Amino acid sequence: MVYFHKVQAFVKAFSEKYVSSKASDMSLIMKEPEGLEGQYAAKSIDQINVSGSKNSMNIKYLLTLTDTETKLEHSEQITLTVSPKGSTYYVVKMIHTQGGLLN
Repeated sequence: MVYFHKVQAFVKAFSEKYVSSKASDMSLIMKEPEGLEGQYAAKSIDQINVSGSKNSMNIKYLLTLTDTETKLEHSEQITLTVSPKGSTYYVVKMIHTQGGLLN
């Protein structure tokens, strides 16, 4: 996929904004805004998988988070359904589950 690097950059930027922002701050890039309000920090993003077309992509990845108070870590399997919006993407749907590995 020619645009994989663009998707990879979006996933990194989106994940960092998701963990640091309030839901209301995410409304410009998400249909159903969510945010963790700085309770966690993004430690790593792994296993990025992209499917679909340029106009409607599914991006699956594993996001490892660190609790900012306790420093405990956990992983979330994230699935984003995105569509193009200007030079970036818009999250139409987000599904996340704690733990597990991507299939």
